[in-house]
Amino acid sequence: MKALNLNHFMILISLLFAFSSCNKSITPIDVVDTESSIENLTASADFNWKTTSTTHFSIQTLDNAGLPVANVKVFISTDFEAEGGKVILSGTTNTNGLFQMDYNIATAITSLVVGTDYQGFPFEVKLPVENNSVQFTMGGIPPQTSTEKSSEPYKSTLATKIPFNTLGSWLPDGTPRYLERDRDYISSTFLADINTALPENQPVPEYHPEYLLQNYDQNIHLVENADVWVTF
Repeated sequence: MKALNLNHFMILISLLFAFSSCNKSITPIDVVDTESSIENLTASADFNWKTTSTTHFSIQTLDNAGLPVANVKVFISTDFEAEGGKVILSGTTNTNGLFQMDYNIATAITSLVVGTDYQGFPFEVKLPVENNSVQFTMGGIPPQTSTEKSSEPYKSTLATKIPFNTLGSWLPDGTPRYLERDRDYISSTFLADINTALPENQPVPEYHPEYLLQNYDQNIHLVENADVWVTF
């Protein structure tokens, strides 16, 4: 019985020695008082703590004579629709063709997209946010373009490679370079008629099937040689 107790005692001494050896290798860690450290932080006197700022929006809609077009719904989005942009603001131009509003946006935003579904104006345009302001004019008097003929026929990318001639080249925004200097006047009334009869995102077969009735001739018939003009 004494031998057994002695063995137990020796095992206990060995365990205590091993445990004390492990403790000697542990390096004490200084605990930092983060709460008091944060309280002691200092920032520059001119540091801006705001995450939003008031931005002034001014969007104008004009016809091609520079006259205002009223009742045009415009929208402001975070990005292009195809890129998943979300509408954050919308409104309608007044009798002076002007939409103005102050709105709070995140200070991190450097550009926004201005657009409209109104026929006759660009669908979407990305604009910079500069000095807490976004300004843009849709439409207006177009720049003069030079007459330019095309000597090389454009060939389709289809397997048939059907060639067809074009009248000239285009500006980066798609405007032909060969337009006449004396433009047709497209009034706000005419634009309103088009948008009433053929509103964007409303397919004719679904919303105006009467336009496609067989008793209406859908072709233009020339009874003699004539010049055909197309207004762009």
